[in-house]
Amino acid sequence: MKSLDVVVLCKLFILQSENRSWTYSQLSSEVGLSVGETHASVKRLKLSRLFDEHTRTVLPAAMSEFLIHGVKYSFPARTGALERGVPTSHSAPVLNGELVMEEQDVYVWPYAKGKIRGTGIRPLSEHAPEAALKDRKLYDLLALVDAIRIGKARERKLAIQKLNALLEERNGHAEYE
Repeated sequence: MKSLDVVVLCKLFILQSENRSWTYSQLSSEVGLSVGETHASVKRLKLSRLFDEHTRTVLPAAMSEFLIHGVKYSFPARTGALERGVPTSHSAPVLNGELVMEEQDVYVWPYAKGKIRGTGIRPLSEHAPEAALKDRKLYDLLALVDAIRIGKARERKLAIQKLNALLEERNGHAEYE
């Protein structure tokens, strides 16, 4: 697997939860990858038993297990210098305000059009910040994954609770904003 597969997995799950059909062209546009990269990513998700090719569905239990227990080992977060970018992890809107953090504890995906300064975290895909800004649901999922990847025990616990709640809510086709 490649780290960008996590972005594709999350987007596929969102499309599935909204009962939206998709094409590789549409999916590639929404995650910022080429059609070829997107097709290869879906093939890797199938091989990893996270996606069922026949029903064209994400397997939510496998997805949850992988995001909570596998991603932080497969794709550990790397912090960098202070940069301008898009808030992620506990600094993103999905977790911001839930934890008391110091101003210097802001994490961002480096992004030239970003408005927040913080410690840079390399995103799972170089196109993730732009894709996340276009889709709040994708942004929330990716930020929670980052909190699991880089957070301390308290941040990870809260991110896991929120991630499970989102996955259960989405799997039941419930709406959330």
